[in-house]
Amino acid sequence: MPVLKKPEARGRDHAFHADPNARLGRGERFRFGEWRKIHENEQDAALELYDYGSDPLETRNDVSELSEVVAEIRPRANNRKSGPKSQP
Repeated sequence: MPVLKKPEARGRDHAFHADPNARLGRGERFRFGEWRKIHENEQDAALELYDYGSDPLETRNDVSELSEVVAEIRPRANNRKSGPKSQP
């Protein structure tokens, strides 16, 4: 846990959570959510994307306006092993 031993060390720049009905991701600028009913297809999932830079209170879902961000974040949220790894 390098960040606890050296507070100036940088940890991951994102966090993801997954359960049977949701895939959630958060970075420094965006929060992404993919919500599904049990056994629902991926294409039927409800998506959320909030841009903390322009909407820190999460009042506007920017999925359609920021589709390129969704295209980058969504695969990472669905693969919990992706993204940078912490160094020992």
